[in-house]
Amino acid sequence: MTTFYDPKPWGLRLPENWHITHMDNGKPYQITGFYDVLGWAVRIHYNPPAPWDGPSGIDIDFRGDEEEIESAIESDGITVDVLRSIPLGEARRVIADIAKQLREKEGIPELPQLPRRLETPHHYAVVAQAYIQAVEAGRKNPILYLSDLWGISKNTMAARIKKAREMGLLTGEEGKTADRLTDKAREILNGVNPDEPPY
Repeated sequence: MTTFYDPKPWGLRLPENWHITHMDNGKPYQITGFYDVLGWAVRIHYNPPAPWDGPSGIDIDFRGDEEEIESAIESDGITVDVLRSIPLGEARRVIADIAKQLREKEGIPELPQLPRRLETPHHYAVVAQAYIQAVEAGRKNPILYLSDLWGISKNTMAARIKKAREMGLLTGEEGKTADRLTDKAREILNGVNPDEPPY
Protein backbone atom coordinates (compact mmCIF):
# COMPACT_ATOMS: atom_id res chain seq x y z
CA MET A 1 0.00 0.00 0.00
CA THR A 2 1.35 3.40 -1.00
CA THR A 3 1.80 5.96 1.77
CA PHE A 4 0.80 9.55 1.04
CA TYR A 5 2.51 12.35 2.97
CA ASP A 6 0.88 15.66 3.85
CA PRO A 7 2.05 18.36 1.39
CA LYS A 8 1.03 21.24 3.69
CA PRO A 9 4.31 21.49 5.66
CA TRP A 10 5.98 22.19 2.33
CA GLY A 11 3.38 24.73 1.26
CA LEU A 12 2.64 22.55 -1.75
CA ARG A 13 -0.61 22.75 -3.67
CA LEU A 14 -0.93 19.47 -5.55
CA PRO A 15 -3.64 18.34 -7.98
CA GLU A 16 -5.97 15.70 -6.48
CA ASN A 17 -4.22 12.88 -8.32
CA TRP A 18 -0.68 13.91 -7.25
CA HIS A 19 0.83 12.92 -3.88
CA ILE A 20 4.13 12.90 -2.01
CA THR A 21 4.92 9.16 -1.92
CA HIS A 22 8.46 9.08 -0.45
CA MET A 23 10.40 11.26 1.97
CA ASP A 24 14.13 11.45 2.63
CA ASN A 25 15.65 13.33 5.58
CA GLY A 26 12.36 15.12 6.11
CA LYS A 27 12.13 16.37 2.51
CA PRO A 28 9.93 15.20 -0.39
CA TYR A 29 11.96 12.64 -2.34
CA GLN A 30 9.30 11.40 -4.73
CA ILE A 31 6.04 12.99 -5.87
CA THR A 32 3.73 10.81 -7.94
CA GLY A 33 0.84 11.47 -10.29
CA PHE A 34 -1.78 8.72 -10.56
CA TYR A 35 -3.66 8.28 -13.86
CA ASP A 36 -6.15 5.81 -15.33
CA VAL A 37 -5.10 5.34 -18.96
CA LEU A 38 -7.37 3.09 -21.04
CA GLY A 39 -7.92 0.83 -18.05
CA TRP A 40 -4.28 0.74 -16.95
CA ALA A 41 -2.95 2.29 -13.72
CA VAL A 42 -0.20 4.73 -14.66
CA ARG A 43 2.06 6.38 -12.11
CA ILE A 44 4.35 9.23 -13.19
CA HIS A 45 7.13 10.01 -10.73
CA TYR A 46 9.05 13.21 -10.06
CA ASN A 47 12.12 13.28 -7.80
CA PRO A 48 12.91 16.81 -6.54
CA PRO A 49 16.58 15.95 -5.81
CA ALA A 50 17.15 14.86 -9.43
CA PRO A 51 19.17 17.26 -11.63
CA TRP A 52 16.15 17.99 -13.87
CA ASP A 53 12.60 19.30 -13.52
CA GLY A 54 10.67 16.58 -15.34
CA PRO A 55 9.41 13.01 -14.94
CA SER A 56 11.95 10.56 -13.56
CA GLY A 57 9.95 7.35 -13.99
CA ILE A 58 6.70 5.80 -15.20
CA ASP A 59 4.99 2.63 -13.94
CA ILE A 60 2.15 0.93 -15.81
CA ASP A 61 0.14 -1.80 -14.07
CA PHE A 62 -3.04 -3.68 -14.75
CA ARG A 63 -5.95 -2.35 -12.65
CA GLY A 64 -7.73 -5.71 -12.34
CA ASP A 65 -11.38 -4.80 -12.99
CA GLU A 66 -13.37 -7.49 -14.80
CA GLU A 67 -14.19 -5.26 -17.78
CA GLU A 68 -10.55 -4.26 -18.06
CA ILE A 69 -9.40 -7.89 -17.91
CA GLU A 70 -11.33 -8.57 -21.10
CA SER A 71 -9.90 -5.45 -22.72
CA ALA A 72 -6.34 -6.41 -21.72
CA ILE A 73 -6.81 -9.95 -23.03
CA GLU A 74 -8.20 -8.60 -26.28
CA SER A 75 -5.28 -6.22 -26.77
CA ASP A 76 -2.79 -8.82 -25.48
CA GLY A 77 -1.41 -6.43 -22.87
CA ILE A 78 -0.05 -2.88 -23.05
CA THR A 79 -0.39 -1.38 -26.51
CA VAL A 80 1.11 1.56 -28.35
CA ASP A 81 -2.24 3.34 -27.89
CA VAL A 82 -1.84 3.03 -24.11
CA LEU A 83 1.67 4.48 -24.26
CA ARG A 84 0.57 7.32 -26.53
CA SER A 85 -2.31 8.13 -24.18
CA ILE A 86 -0.09 8.68 -21.13
CA PRO A 87 -0.52 12.40 -20.32
CA LEU A 88 3.16 13.30 -20.25
CA GLY A 89 2.54 16.88 -21.37
CA GLU A 90 0.14 17.48 -18.48
CA ALA A 91 2.51 15.75 -16.06
CA ARG A 92 5.42 17.94 -17.15
CA ARG A 93 3.32 21.07 -16.53
CA VAL A 94 2.35 19.81 -13.06
CA ILE A 95 5.96 18.95 -12.23
CA ALA A 96 7.21 22.36 -13.40
CA ASP A 97 4.68 23.99 -11.06
CA ILE A 98 5.68 21.72 -8.14
CA ALA A 99 9.37 22.49 -8.74
CA LYS A 100 8.60 26.22 -8.70
CA GLN A 101 6.65 25.85 -5.44
CA LEU A 102 9.55 23.98 -3.83
CA ARG A 103 12.00 26.69 -4.91
CA GLU A 104 9.72 29.34 -3.40
CA LYS A 105 9.53 27.35 -0.16
CA GLU A 106 13.33 27.23 0.02
CA GLY A 107 13.41 31.00 -0.29
CA ILE A 108 13.97 33.24 -3.27
CA PRO A 109 17.00 35.52 -3.14
CA GLU A 110 16.63 39.19 -3.93
CA LEU A 111 18.10 39.75 -7.38
CA PRO A 112 18.89 43.23 -8.67
CA GLN A 113 16.77 44.54 -11.50
CA LEU A 114 18.55 44.48 -14.83
CA PRO A 115 17.57 46.16 -18.09
CA ARG A 116 16.09 43.94 -20.80
CA ARG A 117 19.23 44.57 -22.84
CA LEU A 118 22.52 44.12 -20.99
CA GLU A 119 25.13 46.63 -22.12
CA THR A 120 27.83 47.16 -19.49
CA PRO A 121 30.45 44.93 -17.83
CA HIS A 122 28.70 45.61 -14.53
CA HIS A 123 25.45 44.11 -15.87
CA TYR A 124 27.26 40.92 -16.83
CA ALA A 125 29.22 40.82 -13.57
CA VAL A 126 25.90 40.87 -11.67
CA VAL A 127 24.64 37.98 -13.82
CA ALA A 128 27.88 36.07 -13.20
CA GLN A 129 27.62 36.61 -9.45
CA ALA A 130 23.99 35.41 -9.35
CA TYR A 131 24.96 32.34 -11.38
CA ILE A 132 27.80 31.38 -9.02
CA GLN A 133 25.52 31.89 -6.00
CA ALA A 134 23.00 29.51 -7.58
CA VAL A 135 25.72 26.94 -8.30
CA GLU A 136 27.10 27.17 -4.75
CA ALA A 137 23.58 26.80 -3.35
CA GLY A 138 23.34 23.46 -5.16
CA ARG A 139 20.68 24.51 -7.67
CA LYS A 140 20.33 21.55 -10.03
CA ASN A 141 19.70 23.79 -13.05
CA PRO A 142 21.06 27.26 -12.25
CA ILE A 143 20.22 28.67 -15.69
CA LEU A 144 16.56 27.61 -15.43
CA TYR A 145 16.46 28.78 -11.82
CA LEU A 146 17.74 32.26 -12.68
CA SER A 147 15.55 32.54 -15.80
CA ASP A 148 12.51 31.92 -13.56
CA LEU A 149 13.63 34.52 -11.01
CA TRP A 150 14.42 37.18 -13.61
CA GLY A 151 11.38 36.34 -15.75
CA ILE A 152 13.31 35.71 -18.96
CA SER A 153 13.60 32.71 -21.25
CA LYS A 154 16.06 29.92 -20.52
CA ASN A 155 17.79 30.60 -23.86
CA THR A 156 18.27 34.29 -23.02
CA MET A 157 19.68 33.36 -19.61
CA ALA A 158 22.05 30.81 -21.16
CA ALA A 159 23.24 33.43 -23.67
CA ARG A 160 23.96 35.87 -20.84
CA ILE A 161 26.00 33.29 -18.92
CA LYS A 162 27.93 32.42 -22.08
CA LYS A 163 28.66 36.11 -22.71
CA ALA A 164 29.79 36.61 -19.09
CA ARG A 165 32.22 33.74 -19.51
CA GLU A 166 33.49 35.14 -22.82
CA MET A 167 34.05 38.49 -21.09
CA GLY A 168 36.31 36.78 -18.56
CA LEU A 169 33.91 37.11 -15.62
CA LEU A 170 33.34 33.39 -15.00
CA THR A 171 35.81 30.54 -14.92
CA GLY A 172 36.01 26.83 -14.27
CA GLU A 173 37.42 23.63 -15.68
CA GLU A 174 37.48 23.49 -19.47
CA GLY A 175 34.34 21.87 -20.82
CA LYS A 176 32.56 22.00 -17.44
CA THR A 177 30.13 24.36 -15.75
CA ALA A 178 31.73 27.59 -14.54
CA ASP A 179 32.04 27.45 -10.77
CA ARG A 180 33.74 30.67 -9.69
CA LEU A 181 34.03 34.40 -10.37
CA THR A 182 37.24 35.80 -11.82
CA ASP A 183 39.26 38.59 -10.23
CA LYS A 184 38.01 40.83 -13.03
CA ALA A 185 34.37 40.18 -12.03
CA ARG A 186 35.12 40.82 -8.35
CA GLU A 187 36.85 44.11 -9.19
CA ILE A 188 33.83 45.27 -11.19
CA LEU A 189 31.41 44.24 -8.43
CA ASN A 190 33.50 45.87 -5.67
CA GLY A 191 34.05 49.10 -7.57
CA VAL A 192 31.78 52.01 -8.32
CA ASN A 193 28.73 50.93 -10.30
CA PRO A 194 29.38 52.42 -13.75
CA ASP A 195 25.62 52.53 -14.36
CA GLU A 196 25.02 55.11 -11.65
CA PRO A 197 26.31 58.65 -11.21
CA PRO A 198 29.16 59.15 -8.71
CA TYR A 199 28.18 60.28 -5.23
